[in-house]
Amino acid sequence: LFLNAGDSFVNSNSLGDFFRETPVEDIIYANANFVSETERFTKIYPDIIDLDYMMQDTIPHQAAMIKKSLFDKVGLYDESLKMVADWKFFIIAICLHKATYKHRDFVAVDFDWNGLPSRPENHHLHMYERHKVYWEYFPDSRSGDIHMARIRYLQGILKRIRRKIQNYCVFCLQWGF
Repeated sequence: LFLNAGDSFVNSNSLGDFFRETPVEDIIYANANFVSETERFTKIYPDIIDLDYMMQDTIPHQAAMIKKSLFDKVGLYDESLKMVADWKFFIIAICLHKATYKHRDFVAVDFDWNGLPSRPENHHLHMYERHKVYWEYFPDSRSGDIHMARIRYLQGILKRIRRKIQNYCVFCLQWGF
């Protein structure tokens, strides 16, 4: 579990909630609140993670317990990547090394959505690093999948923009603008 500077546990029981059952999987992950200055929403992560899912999203490193033995097998986070080191670790661990995982359905952390990877000016670097990793580790899937991944990524950006506009409209209506 790696928390960034602005991230925090939602309560004092968050760590204990990971261990209600004795974990046997390589990765245990939970849900996260995304928090910015203007909005807050809870993201519920799926129980099934595959390459298709990882091409459009990831699991939250802020709410993921990773066994040390998995780091020994897969390697540590690639610190040469500024935006997607956690995503690279998870996609390689789950999709190539077939790491076992389990979703625990509770909210563990408040994720600071104002951080470097979330800023619009960094989306190009984010996409570049993802494509670089994808092409290096999944060369047989390059042709159609990479175009679908771009479409899904852009759909995600549009979804976030739509949510921000909706929140702004609600704010304006509440304040009588």
